[in-house]
Amino acid sequence: MDTHLKSEMPPIKHKNCSITISENSLLKIYSEKEHPSDPSFQLRFLGKVQMKGKHHIIRIHECFDGDLPEIAAHKSSTLPEFETAVQNYYSRKFPAAEEVLRQVSERNPHDKVIHHFLEKNHSVNIRWRN
Repeated sequence: MDTHLKSEMPPIKHKNCSITISENSLLKIYSEKEHPSDPSFQLRFLGKVQMKGKHHIIRIHECFDGDLPEIAAHKSSTLPEFETAVQNYYSRKFPAAEEVLRQVSERNPHDKVIHHFLEKNHSVNIRWRN
């Protein structure tokens, strides 16, 4: 990650990600690889954040390669559902996002990112309805 981005990235420790990377940094890594189509990292899209003091939005991802093998396996096995839930969230389909997130949470109850999205989805859904 670019050094200047790391210092300005909003705190995401509450998501319990061992490695978080901006999409720009990820694209730079892949463009410098000998074989850019080689999927070297296990990634989950976490969302869009606005940098402190900046006007542009960046996309951030979790790289879960550094997680314990059993945790990474759970994240990998629920990745399609997780992506569907995040897509529903950003499409403002909050009930659908919650349903999928709950299903993923049942399969992987120790995934703190899922719990974060459930809380975030619930609070936004309440505000959106009012």
